[in-house]
Amino acid sequence: MFEMIPPMGFGRRLFVWWSCAWREMLVGVPIWLIVLILSLILMPHLEGTAHLTLLSVITAILVSVPIAWILCVPLVGYMVLRALKHRRSTRRRSSALARR
Repeated sequence: MFEMIPPMGFGRRLFVWWSCAWREMLVGVPIWLIVLILSLILMPHLEGTAHLTLLSVITAILVSVPIAWILCVPLVGYMVLRALKHRRSTRRRSSALARR
């Protein structure tokens, strides 16, 4: 799909992938949970009922998915960018140490 320059082995690719993945989870999971919990709490009040119904749960999920996605996209992009910059900076440090 795309080519890494310079070429990387499997271990290095796995390291870069994991560096991006844990940062995405660190940002995304709390946002998804907060938005879903808030929508589950607020939805019955907006519908005028005192308890959760199947319709309010489905509505809460349908409302929370776009909101969480809109909030997550820029933050996840920022975290992945930081991971890739971290990969470049550690590579520069390791190559500088190897030259000494």
